[in-house]
Amino acid sequence: MRYDLVIDRLTHWYYTSREWIKKAVVMNDTYVFNNPWSIQANEKHTSYCAMMRLGLKVPDTWMLPPKAYEQTADLQSTLTRYARFFDLGPIGAQLGYRTS
Repeated sequence: MRYDLVIDRLTHWYYTSREWIKKAVVMNDTYVFNNPWSIQANEKHTSYCAMMRLGLKVPDTWMLPPKAYEQTADLQSTLTRYARFFDLGPIGAQLGYRTS
């Protein structure tokens, strides 16, 4: 789905959505109020999006959720609303990770 405008009230708490919004800015020319680029600017994912936009070759890349979260008063409600479950097995297999 493409958006012309995103009013961002979440990315200073939740890093995964911050990366999605930054991708939308770079790849889809989305305008963002409270633009997360002002919060942090040098992550691999967003750098790769800029490289893709410029037509450069980009290696296979995965954005994974953190292993642990900083405990905050609203952590559980935020995770309930926004966290996605990831099937890490296929990603590990593609990377050559073996459990045995």
